[in-house]
Amino acid sequence: NRIDEQIVFRRLASGDVRTVLDRQLAALEEDLQARSGITLVVEPEAREWLAEEGNSPEYGIRELGRAIDRWIRGPVSERIAAGKLEPGGRPVVARKGPEGIVLE
Repeated sequence: NRIDEQIVFRRLASGDVRTVLDRQLAALEEDLQARSGITLVVEPEAREWLAEEGNSPEYGIRELGRAIDRWIRGPVSERIAAGKLEPGGRPVVARKGPEGIVLE
């Protein structure tokens, strides 16, 4: 095997991270609305926290999807499965203390 080219990637700026986060959250919001009639609301402070949690100097934003799964998609799915969140529901993702975000 031979290396013909070298590609150098720059670290993403915070605005870039927010753009990717906003797109991923928009896709989740659309999916929840289409499948379950649920309107997800993510407060700005929670978005900022997710952007920080899903971004690392070493790996970039590879963890962003996992953070969304852990803190939003998982809890929403659990509430739907338990019957605590029904069509027409409007869960709010809010920033609560240093431990992370919560689904209200």
